[in-house]
Amino acid sequence: MTSPLPDALSFAEAAVLPLGITTAASALFQRDFLAMNPPVAAPASAGQTLLVWGGSTGVGVNAIQLAVAAGYRVVATGSPRNFDTVKRLGAEAVFDYRSPTVATDLLRASHGRRMAGAIGSLDDLDTLRSAASDADAVIHLAFNHDFSRFEENSAQDRRAIGTLGDALKGSDKILLVTSGVALLAPGRVATEADVPTPDPSYPRRPKKRPACWRTAGCTQRPCGWRRRSMALARSTASSPC
Repeated sequence: MTSPLPDALSFAEAAVLPLGITTAASALFQRDFLAMNPPVAAPASAGQTLLVWGGSTGVGVNAIQLAVAAGYRVVATGSPRNFDTVKRLGAEAVFDYRSPTVATDLLRASHGRRMAGAIGSLDDLDTLRSAASDADAVIHLAFNHDFSRFEENSAQDRRAIGTLGDALKGSDKILLVTSGVALLAPGRVATEADVPTPDPSYPRRPKKRPACWRTAGCTQRPCGWRRRSMALARSTASSPC
């Protein structure tokens, strides 16, 4: 697929444009991920709901549009200032991810509907566990980007991933995890050949749990992009690590 490069963008800047759509498309439609129906010109209703936590992110805005074009109902979270934008992209309902009632709001919005995928509040582990158990598959996109609390937020992320995996273990459902890789190659452009730091002191290590499930009998398939990486684990382990 090719597209003209706008005069206002350099090649380096334009290189990031396909990343959001390819990450979202891979997560939603590839057979080994959520395996949703692909977009078509006149989609029929798929009869399922996709929950996008972070609907105004680079991946989220693409995921919403792709899912709607494939016939799925979308519920999302975001900042109140982005509500109108996310709804214009096709989300039926949008909730403030900072709201103390966001988990309840999302459960109410999806009650009685078949879920194509679900993501929950990072701090509400009970809701994460419940939503993951009810979903056909789970894609985890959320991360608290307050970098003044990076280590604390990384620990929060690991707890959320562990909770999702524990809820899915033994079900053969898919858990898809994404992680920012902005620090992957400081001072130069990163490529697909770069791998995350092995330094155990680095706080953002979201692949730790999927790798651990693999040793217990799961499968894991990594897919790399220049700014994001994705780890896949089928939840077939008899027990988490």
